[in-house]
Amino acid sequence: MTIKETISEWLGETQELMVKKYDELGFRASGNWSKSLENEVTEGNGKYTGTISGANYTYWMEHGRKAGKFPPMNAIKQWIKDKGIIAQGISQNSLAFLIARKIANEGTRIRPGIVSDVITQARVQDLYERIGQVFINEVRSDVIKELKS
Repeated sequence: MTIKETISEWLGETQELMVKKYDELGFRASGNWSKSLENEVTEGNGKYTGTISGANYTYWMEHGRKAGKFPPMNAIKQWIKDKGIIAQGISQNSLAFLIARKIANEGTRIRPGIVSDVITQARVQDLYERIGQVFINEVRSDVIKELKS
């Protein structure tokens, strides 16, 4: 296995752990967030960069939202629909407005974990150890080849 493949494997495992945490925290509504996740390893100048990217609202899921501005109404309406929330005697638009107003007035509570509980120092250390093992195996292989020639 190459260093690039090792990083890619680690990113895939990390992505799976993030989705598991997403479900544990009760964030799943439509499931679009987990579907939006992608990972990529790029190489340049002898360096590797691993990235996990996803929906832009990941930040607010991890850090909460400060009071002050209304969130996007369409996003609130979609969330209501995806969660299957039905309020008696009130329209979906009115419910969305009330939720948005509460968020604008109070913000949302911080529920860290979707990223910070997964990408920990221990998890990063695991990646370093895997890369180190690949590097050792490559050097060992090169030394064996040299000794045979």
